[in-house]
Order: sequence, then C-alpha cells, then structure tokens
Amino acid sequence: MKIVAANPGQVAVFFPAAKETSGFRFHLHAPFVPELSRASIKDTPANDPLFQQLANLTAASLHTIRDLGLLTADFLSVLPNPEDDLPKRYDGIRSAIVAEMNDQPLTPTHAKSHAPAKYLLQAKPSLKDLLSDADIEFLVDYEESPPLWAVGAPQKFLRGLAIKLWDTEQFVELLCNMTSTLSQDSGSAAKITPEEVMAWLKKKSAEWHQQLYALLSTENLSSMRYPHSPVLERLKSLRIIQLKSLRIIRLSDGNYRDANSKCFFPSEGVEHDEEMPRVAKSVYTSGANEEEQKAARKFLVDVGVRVVGEAEQVEVILQRRYRREGCKPDKQDLERFIALVEKEPQKANLFAEYFIFEGKDGKWRKPSQVFLDAPFLDTALSAYFEALGDGAQKMALSDSYRDDSILVERLQKFAVAVGVQNALCVTPSYCRSNPCWKELRSGDRPKANNDSYGCINYDFDIEEFQRLTALQTVAASRLIWITMMKVGPDQLIAQYRRNNDSDLRTSPSLFIHRLINAAWVPQGDAPFVRPAEASRDLLPDYFEFAASWKWLTAIRFGEAARQKSEEPPETQDARQQEKHDAAKALGIAEDSIQDAQWFAALAHEERQRFRQEHERKQNVDLPEHEPKNPGRRKQHVAAEAEEAPDRSTESRTRAVSVGREKVMAEAAQYLSHQYTNDSGQMICQVCQGELPFKLDDETYYFEKVEFLSEDELPKRHYQNYLALCPNHSAMFQHANGVRERLLELFETMEGNDLKVVLGQRDHTIYFTKTHRQDLLTVIESSRAVIPTASDS
Repeated sequence: MKIVAANPGQVAVFFPAAKETSGFRFHLHAPFVPELSRASIKDTPANDPLFQQLANLTAASLHTIRDLGLLTADFLSVLPNPEDDLPKRYDGIRSAIVAEMNDQPLTPTHAKSHAPAKYLLQAKPSLKDLLSDADIEFLVDYEESPPLWAVGAPQKFLRGLAIKLWDTEQFVELLCNMTSTLSQDSGSAAKITPEEVMAWLKKKSAEWHQQLYALLSTENLSSMRYPHSPVLERLKSLRIIQLKSLRIIRLSDGNYRDANSKCFFPSEGVEHDEEMPRVAKSVYTSGANEEEQKAARKFLVDVGVRVVGEAEQVEVILQRRYRREGCKPDKQDLERFIALVEKEPQKANLFAEYFIFEGKDGKWRKPSQVFLDAPFLDTALSAYFEALGDGAQKMALSDSYRDDSILVERLQKFAVAVGVQNALCVTPSYCRSNPCWKELRSGDRPKANNDSYGCINYDFDIEEFQRLTALQTVAASRLIWITMMKVGPDQLIAQYRRNNDSDLRTSPSLFIHRLINAAWVPQGDAPFVRPAEASRDLLPDYFEFAASWKWLTAIRFGEAARQKSEEPPETQDARQQEKHDAAKALGIAEDSIQDAQWFAALAHEERQRFRQEHERKQNVDLPEHEPKNPGRRKQHVAAEAEEAPDRSTESRTRAVSVGREKVMAEAAQYLSHQYTNDSGQMICQVCQGELPFKLDDETYYFEKVEFLSEDELPKRHYQNYLALCPNHSAMFQHANGVRERLLELFETMEGNDLKVVLGQRDHTIYFTKTHRQDLLTVIESSRAVIPTASDS
C-alpha cells in the first residue's frame, strides 16, 4: 500500500498488484500539505485530519476489495504488518485495517470464506484437515459466534490480528481433560462432557482415526525447534507418557481403551479377543496413503500397543490364575514362566505383582514374599525368618518344587531374577548412627558460610545382624558368615568429610561394629564368643575360611587369641613337624606345602574355578593337520602366493565419531586412577585381579569400553567407560546377556558389584565408590527436565 499526492487537493491510496490481480487506487479530495516532491504527505499536525480520513477510507475499501473477490491470502502480503518499518503518522491507518478485519467478516478462512479475525483459530494444516469447522464448533468454547479455521497462508500480517492459536498441543490438552484415565483439571468448566466427546469419537470413521493417530505420532515433533537432538528425544518421551493415558484407541468391538490398559494388534486369524483386546485393523490400514498408515501404526506402537507374543500370553495367564482374588495356580505354568525369563531376562519384572510361588505354609505368594534356602540354594536365611516367628513377612519356598531335579536348578535362577530374596542386603546409611561419629566429625573444618560442597557421608548397615547376633545359634551365625562372604570391601568402612576443606575420616561400618562387639561366633562345644576371641580351628567344618578375606580383619577375627598365645620355639617346631607329617601322608611334596596351604585358604568358589580351568585345558586335544603330499602342497601354495594381489591403500570417506578420541583419552586417565591400588597394580573390573600384561612403557594395557549405550546417555562422558582386560572386553561387547537392562541394574545395584551375564555365565563388574557416584551423577544430569518449545 502506498499513499501519494496525485493532483492538487487529491490524495491517492494505491494497492500494488498481488500476483494475478492488478493494482488499483482510491482517491480522496481534501486539503493537505504535500512533500516538495509530491511523492507523499508531509509529517505535520496540519495533515492529522487527512490521515484520519485516509484510515477510514482504507478500512472501508477492504469491503469493496472482498466483494471483488480480491481479498485473498495473497492480498494480505500488501497490507502493513507489525514488522514493517512505517513512519509513525501511518500507525492510524494500520490500526484501522486491523480493527476492521478483527470485527468485520474480512479475514480469509480455511474454507475460502471471510469472517472476523476474532472468531478465527490458527493451526497446522494437518489439524485443519482432521477437524472440520463443525468439529471445532463442538470442541472449542466460544461466547458469540462459532470459531472457524483461519487461512493458513504464512503472512506476517495475520500475526497482528486477533486470531487465536489452537493447535495440536491444545487439541491434545482437550483430549487429556476429556478422555484421559489420569486425573485431569481443565482449569474451568467446559461446555462439553467426557461422555459427549466419546460419543463424538464413535461417530468418526476408521479413516479419520488413522488420520488422528498419524497426527499424534511423535514423529511430528520433528517440526519443533529441537530436531534430531537429545531435547527432541526427551520431548518425545514426555509426549508418549501423555498419550498413553488417552482413551482414544479404537478396538475391534468399537469400544475405546487407553494404551496403559493393554491393547494388542490383530494376529493371523484373530481380530477380536476379550482377554487380549485387539485394535481395529482399519485404523492403520485404511486408504492408499502408505505414509499415513505407517505413521498411524507407529503411534500405536509408541504408546504401547503390542503384537501378541509369548510374554503377552503369559501375562494373560498371570491375570487369569495368579491374582489374590480367585487364585487358581497350575504348576505346569511354572515351566512356561521359567522359559520366558531364560529367553527374555528383561521380562522378569512381569511377575512382581502375581502370586506365582507356593510357600512352605501352602499359601501362594508374590516373589517379594518368598525367600530361598536349602534344598534349593544354601542361603541360611531360614535362621532369620524363623527367629521372627509370626512377625515374618516372608516364607520359604515349598519343598514340593524339588521333585523335579532338572527344574530345581532353573527354578533357582528364575526365583532370584523375579525378586525372591536369596541374601541379606547391605543398606547404605549416614555416619551419624556410627559409634565412632564423634571421631569421624573431629576432622571438621567448617567454612564461614557452612558450605557442604564436597561432603562425603557414607556408612553401611545390615539391620538383621542385630537380631541374629542375639540368637546365639549356629544357624544364625552361619547366615552372618555367608552374608559377610558377599560383602564388598568398600562397604566395610564408614567415610565422613564435611566439605572439601575438611579431612576425610574413616571407621568400621555400623554393621562391622555390631559384629565386633557381639558374641556370635561358634567355637565347637564352647559358648559363642566375640570374633576377636575366636579361633579358626574351632569353627564348624562347614564355615568356609580364607585368611585373606578383608572382612575377617575388619571384625578382628582371632586378634585376642593371637595376642594371648605366643608359643615357645620348640612348640612351634613341633607344630611345624606335625604339618609336614600330615602333608607327607596326603602325598604333598615338602616344597609344595606352602602352595597347598595357599590353595586351601581360597574360597570354595575360587578353588572350583581353578579346577574347572585346569580340567578345561587338560580335556582339549590340540588339533593336528599334516599335508598328505608336502611337495605338491608347497607348489600349490607358492603358485597362489605369486597371484596374490599387491598391498595398496586408497582414501575412502568414513563416518568419524566427533569428540570420541578426546573423551577416550580422558577415560584412560580416569580409569587408570580409579582402578590402580595402593601397590600400583591396575585391575580389570570384571576379573577383579591384576591386568594380564604391561606395554613397553611399563603401563598396563587395558581396553576402554563404553558402559551405557547412546540411547541411555546421548552425550559422551569419560565416566561412562569400563577398564577391562581383552577377554572380558570382548565378552562385554559381544556376549552381553543383560545389555538391555544395564541402566536399570546399575541404578538398583547394592554395594559396588554389578551382577551381569557375560558369555552365558554369571559375572560381576566392580565399581569404585567414586566411579559409581560419578556415573550416577552423569545419568541424573542427562535426565534433567527440558523446557518444551511453548515454555521458551
């Protein structure tokens, strides 16, 4: 739009051509003061009445332009928009145009008509195609006239009008308020009820539902401001949580469910099933638009609609027969349950809330209400739960399961996997309850602002020990002994530091204090004694013992006895002679006695491992291949060698992981520090022994292996690496039986040892406290709540 001084006393308002339309003028006869060039109107108060008349004329002319069929989306581009740099004297003209289009039927609509802008809504084309004007009249609250869709042209002028945004986010919010199974608060009284919305949905065709699901697909988030980034992935996960609660999934019987209620895709020959409700097949197969069909099915998959497989069929069995009310177990089901978890370990949590195990009392119980002990697994837990009497919340597994010896071994692993207790657990706590709290705090150096940055406050307890030590029974003592054999070395001490300006102080952990001060160690026919007063020779035979165990030193085992008995040299000589005679009788050479003693001091599991490794090597024959005709074979190989291609290289484009080398270098330094002990030995986190060899520069060789995948940690962090020997590196990367559960297992692990399955065998990955804490912090940081696009 342009205003010029045409003839003396005449002003022309000129609208330029808009694509196929031609320009046209409106003339106004009025006194005015022109610029010298007569190209415009001078900025002077004398011209204010003229500009007011121009504003009125321009606004009124829009009706004529509309009636001529020229007020289209393209025409809007010639009107002054809020971003145009216009002289202030033209503001009144722009305001008059905006007011006229807001209040009068002048703004182009999606249906190619005109309406006041204040009654129009703006959205993406896909939502306008889904919801007709009749639909938004039904769904959207209004006071005067029913709302209509505005034209979708990307014109800056439209942004200055009173058009309201009502897009996919607002539509989903309405569905949440009206169809969600979760508690919703719309914030005001809506004009429609959830029942009316469900009735409206039922009237829609299958093709319409397919279009709805395609619209709600998380792929549509790619149009937001964070495409292909961790932010987008976070937004997708938040959207999926929201969509799962919407009761908009159309079933084969015409009813609706939310994804949290478990819906399934039709399978061959089964399109309707009351126990496993099937989605109507037509809502993702209608029409010929393959892209829309794929998007609709992807939406259903994303929100949790599943293909019926073994896990789903097992879940139906659980719901049918293993709930508290009307529990009707069938022992033949157990074989099926075990087979499922053996094949898909991640399905173990499926059984948590069902009564799948029979206890010794004949009652059926959840996994969390049962514990394992002999004859299935020698845990000694019966001593503790029997001591609780009627107050025990758990029951031993029924002896009836041991009838099938083949099933028993598999049952043990299954029971542990689904949550049956098989050991007492070390509980993290704070140092305030430690008997040495006063000494631990003596290193405090408070800052002026009482800063706690760098605070360390770690202690550990096994609460059951307090009851067990008081029992003074061999069974209770053995349970303590077995539990201590599984405790990690880092859990034996409490550590405290107020802040990074204070000294780090340590003391025995709280449960170590419990054991040091109680008389619980059996000594043959003698009364129970404190560990310091105990002797290895008087322990029952079934109490395994290894002098190298750190926990024995921690509880001061045999300390008092060693101090009391200082045998004279002749007695020591006699005892040594007895040992030599005994070794000779057993066929042990004199120069092998120390080796035999060292081997006998190892834990039972360690001895078995050595034996299996030795037998593995002894029972393998080395392959032998010898050519039948050496001369002919030599000629054949020489001929092949002559024809072998030359070694050459060529440059090829390849994908390079940006920043990986730098992070790997940081990981090498970090891991070397974390897993080198005070003696300068570096360990493999799986072997938990010294790495097998050093390089020429006297540094240990180890492989730096990423622990959590890119899906779980989108960014690279040097704390997300393991220090492994070559053998266990290969096993972790290529024979990892718990890869899909690593994050879950790491976050819920107790102590410093992560239980994993590598190469189809049980292993543990050892983490220092620092490494574990650092990695937990990195994981928590990656989950920080990210603002949505509407918040920014």
